[in-house]
Amino acid sequence: MILLPSIRLPETAMNTDSPINRVEQVQVDDLACWRIHTAHGEALITQQGAQLLSYQPHEQPPLVWLSDEAGYRRGQSVRGGVPVCWPWFGPLE
Repeated sequence: MILLPSIRLPETAMNTDSPINRVEQVQVDDLACWRIHTAHGEALITQQGAQLLSYQPHEQPPLVWLSDEAGYRRGQSVRGGVPVCWPWFGPLE
């Protein structure tokens, strides 16, 4: 995995009441992903197809994960994970 520069949110957002504390752009095989850190846990989401690949609550075992043998190739379907559907299947409001 290659770590790319992380996105820092404004200081007003960097507290435990904030839903997102930090978003990093990471590379998993051929796919660009976002790793989202909060006070409550961490998630990994692909930019291609918006698939949740992993979710782990803080200081808990993972709740969503994929095999270490899974391959992630640009332009190919991600097998596994959970699709993030909002806002594609409904109004943005």
